[in-house]
Amino acid sequence: MIKGIGIDAVAISRMDKKRISDYIVQRMFHPREAAQALGMTEERPFFLASRFAAKEAFVKALGTGFTAIAPRNIEVVVDQKGQPSITLSEEDRQRLGLGEVNIHLSLAHEEPLALAFVVLELLHGQR
Repeated sequence: MIKGIGIDAVAISRMDKKRISDYIVQRMFHPREAAQALGMTEERPFFLASRFAAKEAFVKALGTGFTAIAPRNIEVVVDQKGQPSITLSEEDRQRLGLGEVNIHLSLAHEEPLALAFVVLELLHGQR
């Protein structure tokens, strides 16, 4: 059963170094995301835009916006096959009521936008 869905688009140009300083990257993105982004050059705006779109889509699926969780606490990771996913601390999962919820994420970026789609799937027929 679906608990929530969210979609978001971010203009890639909003994430260039002129607009998003290293300090802001460290304040808005998970520490591992920030470390990865700070080591990038040309691909950095695409990386940051897709990650921020995922965070926005996630909180839209929750129905809370960023009032329930800070963007920095949401980490977007990509596995060896390229499949993106959202990871949260166990504490955040419990606080948000996501203990038995799968978080599905799809990302795309094509100038001028980065897009993200999130589905929160309840497990075991919960409501």
